[in-house]
Amino acid sequence: APTVGGTAPAEQTMIDPITKRAVPIAEMSEHMRIQLLDPKWREEQKRMLEKNTEETMAEGDAIAKSLTRFAKQRGDIFGS
Repeated sequence: APTVGGTAPAEQTMIDPITKRAVPIAEMSEHMRIQLLDPKWREEQKRMLEKNTEETMAEGDAIAKSLTRFAKQRGDIFGS
């Protein structure tokens, strides 16, 4: 239903104790059903989160060496 002022009412959410994500209360039963369908889901989620939290950035020396090589190859950009 439309509201005065044109703003939609805020959807009530609940924090899933397993995933720590906010899930709309209206969708919580379906959310839990899907989680319980595949017992490996939780393990896969945990591995994915661990993989995403690992630091994958190059060190400063590696960045400098890479830029130096790039500059040598692309004289049209760097004017060498």
